[in-house]
Amino acid sequence: NYTTFPSNSHVARLGMDFFPSKKTIVGFVVNSNFFDFSSNNHNNSTVIDKNYQPAYTFQTTSTGDNHLNNSFGNINLKHTFDSLGRELTVDVDYGVFKNNSTSTSNTAYYKLSGGSYKPTYVLDGNQIGTLKLQSNKADYVYPFSKSTKLESGVKTSYVSSDNDQQFFDVSNGTAVNDETKTNHFIYNEYNYAGYVNY
Repeated sequence: NYTTFPSNSHVARLGMDFFPSKKTIVGFVVNSNFFDFSSNNHNNSTVIDKNYQPAYTFQTTSTGDNHLNNSFGNINLKHTFDSLGRELTVDVDYGVFKNNSTSTSNTAYYKLSGGSYKPTYVLDGNQIGTLKLQSNKADYVYPFSKSTKLESGVKTSYVSSDNDQQFFDVSNGTAVNDETKTNHFIYNEYNYAGYVNY
C-alpha cells in the first residue's frame, strides 16, 4: 500500500484590544485555517479463502481532492465597576468549519492465473460538511466584603452540523447512487445555562 498526500496549509490570525476607559477593555480575535491536500493511493491485495489459501487478487487506485477551511472569532468585554472588585465579563464566540472532498476509487480484480476475476468496481465520492459553533456568556462578580461575594452568569450555545456524503457506483459508465454508503446527516443542538454562587 503506497499513498502520497501533497498539501498546502495557511493560517491567518488578527486580534486587537481597545480601552474605551480605564475600567473597560474590549477585544476581538479572528483565526482562520486553510488546508488543501490531494491524495493518491495504490493498493495491491491478495484475498485468502476459508482455508487460508490465496483465492484472487485486486488492485485499487484511489485519488482525492480535499479542501478544509476553518474560521473562528471571539469578541470579549471586561468592565471593572470599582476598586472593590465588582466586575462584568462578556464573551461571544463563533466558529465555522467546512470541508469539501471529492474522490475516485478504481478496483480491478484478477485470478491467480491471470485474467479478470470479476468486473472492475469504480466508486466516486462527493463529501461536503459544515459545522457551526456559537456561544454567548456573561459573568458578574459582586464582592460584599473580603470573605463574601456573589457571582452569577448565563450562557447559551448552539451547534449545527450538516454533512452530506454522496457515493456513486460508476462501474458501468452511469452514476448510480450507492445507498449503502451515501448519508446526509443533519444535527442541531441548543444549550442554555445559568448559575448563581454566594
